Amino acid sequence: IHIRMSSKNIEYLERQQTAHPDREQHLEKLRQFCKDKLWHQLTNPLLEYCHAYNFTSEELLDFHNSFLKDMETRINLLKYAQMIAIVSRAYSNSKEAIAFLTPIKERMSNKDKSAELYLHTKVAFYLLQEKSFYEAEKEFKTIQRSLILEIDIDALVYSEFYKSQAEFFYKKNNQKMFYLNALQFLAYTPEKSLTEKEKIEWSFNMGIAVLLGKDIYNITELLEKEILKSLTKTEHLWLYEVLQTFNGGKIDEFHRTLQSYQDKISSNPLLKDNLQLLETKIRLLAFVELVFSREKGNRNLPFTLIASECQVSLGEVELLVMKAMSLKLVKGEIDQVEQVVRVSWVLPRVLDNDRIANMKKRIESWSGNVDQVLKLFEGQAQELVGGHQIYYFTSSKQHF
Repeated sequence: IHIRMSSKNIEYLERQQTAHPDREQHLEKLRQFCKDKLWHQLTNPLLEYCHAYNFTSEELLDFHNSFLKDMETRINLLKYAQMIAIVSRAYSNSKEAIAFLTPIKERMSNKDKSAELYLHTKVAFYLLQEKSFYEAEKEFKTIQRSLILEIDIDALVYSEFYKSQAEFFYKKNNQKMFYLNALQFLAYTPEKSLTEKEKIEWSFNMGIAVLLGKDIYNITELLEKEILKSLTKTEHLWLYEVLQTFNGGKIDEFHRTLQSYQDKISSNPLLKDNLQLLETKIRLLAFVELVFSREKGNRNLPFTLIASECQVSLGEVELLVMKAMSLKLVKGEIDQVEQVVRVSWVLPRVLDNDRIANMKKRIESWSGNVDQVLKLFEGQAQELVGGHQIYYFTSSKQHF
């Protein structure tokens, strides 16, 4: 049986060599591995071959029926699942693609958990294309339970899970959950595996989510991602610059940037209709930056200072601070009598270079204070030694 299967596989590859001379280099390598029955060595080149060309639907189905189907018991199952996912693109109808994937996914359940979960993410992807959100959510819950319970799940599965779930929340217009899942997707996905088009698309959608997400205030993590710089080479440069000023709560710079790109803002309905939200968020971020920039023992902020830094009237200070507290950006109390806000906690920030420099100054200041206290104790210790008799004892004698 194995001899017949190998012969069938080699015949398929030879047919492809004749039909596609431009693929000769890949196909000859695959043919040689098949001939020598070097299945482990075959795996990676076979996956590269699947990614290298734009196959027609007929070619993909022929590849599966004449070659790939026989490899299920021979090659790495997670990589086999990746090739199966590529073959599923042959079906223009998402329901047909799901019907193709489901029995293979079920077979993987007793063989390789990573392969099974990977195919779950692909089923979820096709359910999203069908707008079957309820069924897609069930798939996500199944995957999430397994990721919690199982160990040694390949990072690729996490990447595909967060990618599909981010798309789910994007379609549901849930900015916060889209943003959080997109961050996780990027954390598990090597940047080199993304095309330039994908980098721009993810950066743009995440940037808009940051601006419009009512609960998103800690955005430095996105700004530190290298892929965000892909926006600087496109018509979306304006978004990159808006995000830079937005993150630091730099109100004046933010307004200047908006003014510079007024035509871009006006042409984006989502931003145009939410300018008031942006004004509120930039002032909340300015307040958080004001608190964060001060040492822990120096966070009693006069209303006048908050009004000046956040560009609000004195009468609006309490409302701004209460909003920050309700969003859990800060904790503390408002003293209406003394017109002071006493902050006991501020939302931890991802440290960019500016914040690291600020922290360095604080540490240096703290170190100087410690030195002063140490010198004070040393001086007091000398006075105590000079002004009093010291008694000490040994086991046999008392000394004065």
